[in-house]
Amino acid sequence: MFDILVSLKSSTDNIAVSPDVISFRQWVSLQHHYYALKYSPQDTISDKKQKRARLMSNAREAQLKSIGFLFICPAGSSVIQHWWMQNFNKLKLFYEQHGHCNFTPSHDVPKSLVVWVRS
Repeated sequence: MFDILVSLKSSTDNIAVSPDVISFRQWVSLQHHYYALKYSPQDTISDKKQKRARLMSNAREAQLKSIGFLFICPAGSSVIQHWWMQNFNKLKLFYEQHGHCNFTPSHDVPKSLVVWVRS
């Protein structure tokens, strides 16, 4: 996954232009998550999360920083806006089809959209 990220970075200055490969996007998201856990106060997170925080080793962090990886996207950044608009458009389409935004197990809705709506 890191090699894909490097090739994207070398082909464009905008890492947000990523392939529509779910596993790649999940990997990038996990790097953000592990980084946030690593620098969270250890007494505020569970043992399970502390174990996950160790997945962001100093070597991995340095390797990602070496290519300009942004661990924390500032609010209003194009990455966050793009992601938010994608989910908003999916929700809007669902609303246009069903007349509501109440998902039930009978609806064929991506889990990521359900999580986004809940948050």
